[in-house]
Amino acid sequence: MPETNSKIATFLLSLCTVLFLLLLIAVSACVYLYNKDHYDLYSMSQEESHKLYAKFEHLFQSNYRPAWFYPDMGFTLKPHAEFEVWGAACKTNDLGYRTYDTKKEKGTLRVLFVGDSWTYGMGVRFEESFPVQFEKYANEHSGYNKKIQSWTLGLPAYNTVNQIASLSAYIDLIQPDAVVFCPTINDADDTVGITERGIFYKKRAPAGMVYPGFMYDSFQSYARWNAVFDLLKDTEQDLKQKGIPTFFFYVAGWNSEVVHYFVSNHALHSPYVVTPHALLEPKYLEEKWKHGTPAAYGYFARMIYRMLQPSFSWNEDVPLSDDVELAPVFYETPKGNWEELAKKIINSDSVRGFSEEFVPGSRSAVHQMISVGDPEKGRIGQYASFVLIKKKGGTSLSIDIERNDTCVSLSDPELDIIVHSAHDRALEHVVLDHSQRVQLMLPDDIEDGTSFEVEMTQKSICFDELSLPHGVAITKIGQF
Repeated sequence: MPETNSKIATFLLSLCTVLFLLLLIAVSACVYLYNKDHYDLYSMSQEESHKLYAKFEHLFQSNYRPAWFYPDMGFTLKPHAEFEVWGAACKTNDLGYRTYDTKKEKGTLRVLFVGDSWTYGMGVRFEESFPVQFEKYANEHSGYNKKIQSWTLGLPAYNTVNQIASLSAYIDLIQPDAVVFCPTINDADDTVGITERGIFYKKRAPAGMVYPGFMYDSFQSYARWNAVFDLLKDTEQDLKQKGIPTFFFYVAGWNSEVVHYFVSNHALHSPYVVTPHALLEPKYLEEKWKHGTPAAYGYFARMIYRMLQPSFSWNEDVPLSDDVELAPVFYETPKGNWEELAKKIINSDSVRGFSEEFVPGSRSAVHQMISVGDPEKGRIGQYASFVLIKKKGGTSLSIDIERNDTCVSLSDPELDIIVHSAHDRALEHVVLDHSQRVQLMLPDDIEDGTSFEVEMTQKSICFDELSLPHGVAITKIGQF
């Protein structure tokens, strides 16, 4: 009996040893296979991540590519492709931008332009865009001992976050010798989304902010633009540490006083130019896309040349042969009470663009409703924001909300309504079991005659056959 027990014990020990070895082999195999196809995106170089992105490129059939590995970038175009888009032919490079390939030839001074649709050249050919016109002019007139190349890192719908993310992702591949940022007045818009099939969905998304084409003076608007300039300041410092000179060309919709205010308030130190309004008049705008014409971009190129000329000891620019007055280059912010002047201009634009009440279908409704929805009928999506001008002596809001009973839902729609100010906020939670009027006290520190935003967040939404939200409509917002 003891001998039998000994044999059984020996057998079980051998069996356990074999099972342990098999388990060890299985674990080792799993670790190998995991590491073989596992990618640590945070430790990758830009070149490695770019190669990995190209590995999955075949999954997309559209000309637009969601930026999987750089979400803040938003999207790029299909690399190494030729197609017609935004009113003109487009030939993309290895990164999916309408510009040269990333490989940099020896003896080249590469000037990188970072921007949006204006920098891209929406509605004009590549060679008619202002970065390329600058390149041509600089090579012909600078007397420089290197070839000057303009490299465009910008796409229509890019905001500041997308632009900076693109720069951060690709700067080591592009190897710029100078960077020119080209901000426009709509660079605080939300990021455009791209579906896996390559379809834009910003205007069909449950939430998304598309601001009017002017700056206004609400607390949230100033907060957004301060965040934009903080990001530009941080990037300017990063580039300075890399030894790359930085420049700013404020392209469309800016007033000099407003630029001076934000530049001085955020301690930006790079040279800058503000495009004059005369070059944004209708004769200098492309008819369909309302962007610059080739003639306008020719003047842009000359202003950029004058801004960069001292840094690279190029030949001075020759006088223009016509009566167009180009904007001056600011190497430091001129002295002046820019905060007061800027806020007067921004308030004037606010009063001209908005109203003291919101009425669907009114002349100002399309500007006042700055989120996805239907300003003609007041229908809202998951998130909505309305901009109003504070009525003199007004202390409260009256909000008429209409519930669409044809919208099938398991529960009554719920809305959170918020009005923010610099030091306070007003909040109301509404359960819509029927159409009703809601009253809300305004924060005391909102000044009469200035703009403020009424934000609404809806917990559940439904859409019509056109993918527009239709469960809840705001039929009027008034003040008393």
